[in-house]
Amino acid sequence: MSNKVEKFRKEGNDFFTAGKYFAAYDSYKKAIEECKNGDNTTLSIIYSSLSAAALLLERNSEAIDTATKSIELDNKNSRAYFRRGNAYATNLAWEEAYEDYLQASKLAPATKYFKDRADFVKTKLNSPPDLMANAGRTQIPKQEDLPQVIPSPKPKPEILPAKPQTAKDSSEFSPDSIKAMMKNMLNDQRPPEQTVLSMIRRVRDLYFSLPNVVNITVPKIHVVGDTHGQLQDVINIFETHGYPSSENPYLFNGDFVDRGSQGSEIVISLMAWKLYDNNCMFMNRGNHETDAMNQLYGFYNECDAKFSKSIFSEFSRLFCALPIAHIINNKVIVLHGGLPSRTNDINVINRENRNCQPPDNSIIAEILWADPMEGRGLAPSPRGVARQFGSDITEQFLRQNNLELLIRSHQVQENGYCVMHSGKCITVFSAPNYVGNMGNKGAIVDIKFDGNGNIASREFKTFTAKPIPEKYKPMKYAAFSFY
Repeated sequence: MSNKVEKFRKEGNDFFTAGKYFAAYDSYKKAIEECKNGDNTTLSIIYSSLSAAALLLERNSEAIDTATKSIELDNKNSRAYFRRGNAYATNLAWEEAYEDYLQASKLAPATKYFKDRADFVKTKLNSPPDLMANAGRTQIPKQEDLPQVIPSPKPKPEILPAKPQTAKDSSEFSPDSIKAMMKNMLNDQRPPEQTVLSMIRRVRDLYFSLPNVVNITVPKIHVVGDTHGQLQDVINIFETHGYPSSENPYLFNGDFVDRGSQGSEIVISLMAWKLYDNNCMFMNRGNHETDAMNQLYGFYNECDAKFSKSIFSEFSRLFCALPIAHIINNKVIVLHGGLPSRTNDINVINRENRNCQPPDNSIIAEILWADPMEGRGLAPSPRGVARQFGSDITEQFLRQNNLELLIRSHQVQENGYCVMHSGKCITVFSAPNYVGNMGNKGAIVDIKFDGNGNIASREFKTFTAKPIPEKYKPMKYAAFSFY
């Protein structure tokens, strides 16, 4: 092994141990470049390490590919099989995961957790398929099968307005009572289950009749990305930037639950603000507002632990009712993942049925799962689900719909946000120190408009993580964790 290879490999390991997975990934890539003509055993170890880093960065397909490369170089590398099994399990490919875990346990029988993981996945293979079906994931297409974007015959979409709702019900909820409730929930004191059920059903009724893409008009708004059960950081956002009101509205852009262990408390909080004032809180659905993700990453078990088995189905119905996107002042579109590959027409998007677990390859699933990329066109995603879209796809969509800016979430960012596509595509991620060990900052983006509804300013507000409640460590309720 050359000095450079060892230097980069050791750097990668040190970064990985410190939870700096972006830096670890980069170091392992450099080590591989330096080790092109090295011995297979060393290269296999580095590819296996790269697979682990890629998976933690949610690049599932890349994690599978790099682990496969590791196995090709050394088919006795038990960790490579185990790491590929993790990536398959994350994609809910239970049969493939089981085979890899089993092979890892055969190669290293003394490593108990290899066998434990195989046994766990075997139970999944024997489980009823209800929650595991229709995960809301899209299957990755071959490059030649990627469809062209279909142009809309209309220059501007007809965006259906939100159904008018009663602005406030201050007799039940007030800012002070909701603040107190949020602080109580941080300390493990939740409202009674019947109260929560009533809230779920009422908020679902508010959203059920709305279109998939909801048009709103506001002078300013805070857009919040993934929060993933990190209630303490949601409270920090409100305390720093003001609690919700009609004059200080928020749009939470999906992925309220899973991984972090207080997802139910976040949803309860957002519902309370919505019921207090319909115009102070807006919510989009994310890819983690789907049944299969909830079963794998914790929300399903969280509901059972904190309430009862039946309440999860009520939350699931609420998630199905949530809009897929909001358009703000006819200028900014906010959605969780990315742009669909088959249409630019918002009328077509509005005709899709969202009140379900989104079928594979559906337009709704693409919007929940897609990611932007540098360059142009469409490409397979490193996640192994949906696809990536380039700057030309963003430009076409915005131009055709007379919009100026796309805001999305869905991807952890070291600094909490990322600006791409000549400033027209923004990613905002609001879960700092994601799953308790990523070390990233969180961010929100504040958008202000002038008197004519034009974008006057956009400002990123970054923040660091607040302490995680000892009782609610990340992944506490997940089916399993590779973090």
